[in-house]
Amino acid sequence: MLFRSSIRVLEFPASISPQFPLRLRVETASGSAQEYSIVVRANLWRPGLKLRQPAQRGELVDAASFEAIRVDVLRDRDAVTSLPVVDHVFSRSVQKDRFLSWRDIAPRPEVKRGQIVEVVAQSGPVSVSLKGMALQDGARNETIRVRNLQSSREFTAEVTGPSRAAIRL
Repeated sequence: MLFRSSIRVLEFPASISPQFPLRLRVETASGSAQEYSIVVRANLWRPGLKLRQPAQRGELVDAASFEAIRVDVLRDRDAVTSLPVVDHVFSRSVQKDRFLSWRDIAPRPEVKRGQIVEVVAQSGPVSVSLKGMALQDGARNETIRVRNLQSSREFTAEVTGPSRAAIRL
């Protein structure tokens, strides 16, 4: 004897996660129907990176120091699945055999805290430059705090290159 039934999903989750509820309606060939709520467990496997040796804060990220592993990106949402094209450094010390997450790395700073930077303020065709001291590290296009060396006033500027920043007026 062959039983035929159909299953309809009544309610889809708003977003995918490692575990989510799903409401179903099961209808049989005889016309009877019943609703069920089930919990679905999901995995989304991607290639990830695992460190072969420990890394210290500030070290340059080197592709040779990693080996490929599989990472469930639904459970480990911060997992790095491919190395960024631009230079990155470790933003904190990372132990051996640990998978790499985006919290572990940051773009390599072009301006370092305590460094003297040339700041250019530009408004149309008029530009003024001054020297300032960077109060924090910053990579290109990041906003950092800077202290004017003459007036000691603090302001924010965008890093434009090594030892350079700009204020947009």
